[in-house]
Amino acid sequence: MRNTFIAMMCTVVLVLPVAAQQRVDETRQVAADAVVTFEGVSGTVVVSGWDRAEVRVTGTLGRRIEKLEITGSDQRLDLRVVYPRNCHDCGDADLELKVPAGCRFEAETVSADLELGGVRGEVWLKSVSGRVRVAAGGSLRAKTVSGPLVIRGAGRAVNATTVSGALSADVAVLEDGEFETVSGDIEIDTDLAPKARLEVKTVSGSVELRVPASVGADFEIESFSGRIRNQFGQQARRSSKYGPGYELLFARGDGSARVFIKTLSGSVRLLEK
Repeated sequence: MRNTFIAMMCTVVLVLPVAAQQRVDETRQVAADAVVTFEGVSGTVVVSGWDRAEVRVTGTLGRRIEKLEITGSDQRLDLRVVYPRNCHDCGDADLELKVPAGCRFEAETVSADLELGGVRGEVWLKSVSGRVRVAAGGSLRAKTVSGPLVIRGAGRAVNATTVSGALSADVAVLEDGEFETVSGDIEIDTDLAPKARLEVKTVSGSVELRVPASVGADFEIESFSGRIRNQFGQQARRSSKYGPGYELLFARGDGSARVFIKTLSGSVRLLEK
């Protein structure tokens, strides 16, 4: 009898937190090119573009989260996860957002993981420690502090920044790219459009850039103390016989695109894809 009672109590303890979660299922009509914003703290947020002129939000909110606040109009819709003041361990917001593929989407989170795909409009993403993964067709601005940033198939204009998080980008063709970290490593796999501009900066992170052998670009690579390796043949030289700096200057093809890479102590590898 005693064992049966203990088992029943364990079952209650296990079930109560799940039952206390709040379910979300909200839909709002918006313009196909509306601005849609999201603000949250922890959990997971999965955003996907679709061909409907509406925003649908489904998922769950943690037991102590107050609500999902939805405000705005058909031109701009703001979604915000509302927490009680001074709330600790409020639980996560695990949400799925479906938004018009042509909308402009903006999101800001603290530790929530953020995944986005299928949005052709402009995308702005910001997170502190959450993982950010993007596969979108429009222009992209993304920033994290310590969270990793992964970009797959973004549009031709990308601005991506982290402090210590790793930054990885695989973009078919870039026209305008800016990538910057403090200590996070940077990996870029891309082709460059004619007259494209690619700028990569880091303090102590390593840089790896893969481009086709047929790329037409002018390369300028600088490093204070990190090594520079170039699979295309030309080798780095000292920028000054009195200092530790290295530089690599060369052109490929018609040289119409411009590539500038600068590090302080991080290494640089230029590879053929």
